[in-house]
Amino acid sequence: MMLSCDTATLYITKKEYQNLSCKENLQLNMHLMGCRFCRAFNKQNAILSDKISILQEFPPEAELSAERKNDIQRALDNQHSK
Repeated sequence: MMLSCDTATLYITKKEYQNLSCKENLQLNMHLMGCRFCRAFNKQNAILSDKISILQEFPPEAELSAERKNDIQRALDNQHSK
């Protein structure tokens, strides 16, 4: 059974916080093989999660430098151009 994009994005987000069941993981992987939009969402979600985890290492009052902001923007832009 093929997943809808809505369910696929839900699974992509869910796997950031908990393990997917074997069935969910298989369904998601099958969907990602055939859906370039969800593959892009998956990549972008991974980039954002990585950047957020880096930000959590800084104290709340810390601000991103202009260079770090540009690095994040370039990483996101590179994903859009693929």
